[in-house]
Amino acid sequence: MKTINFDTGIEVYKVNDNAVLKVNFKDPNLYGRFLEMQAELENIEKKYEEKTKGIETEVNEKGFSNAEQTLKIMREIDVEIKEKFAYVFGIDNNFDEIFNGVHLMAIDKNGNRIVSNFLEAINPIIIKALSTEENSVKTLVGNREQRRAKNNVGVTKKRNN
Repeated sequence: MKTINFDTGIEVYKVNDNAVLKVNFKDPNLYGRFLEMQAELENIEKKYEEKTKGIETEVNEKGFSNAEQTLKIMREIDVEIKEKFAYVFGIDNNFDEIFNGVHLMAIDKNGNRIVSNFLEAINPIIIKALSTEENSVKTLVGNREQRRAKNNVGVTKKRNN
């Protein structure tokens, strides 16, 4: 079998010494998908809070009351957010593994949601990559304009001779 190998620009990050996140920060589509996802996450969080607001989760001798309904809602929201992350960062990433099975709407020791912690950790990387990418695009455009000017000069000289 013949193979084709080429650089896709994918970088690999180790997340919490648990799993890897593969992402290409030079992919301009990443930024659009990321911004789209951030807007959707706000709506998902509101939906989560609305759906779980009136559900009793008291612990009694039989376990949680209404546990089945609560767990179903929680599972749906967790899957929805992880699907959004896969859409943004690539389907090759296993977000159950990356988050070690932790529900993304779970609260950490400081009262923050796990999803918020991840976004806070990755935002600086995305911002740095975006600013680097913007500079690269500007350089590329500048180089292209220089090549065009150089080629046009050569064409003009040939015509005059």
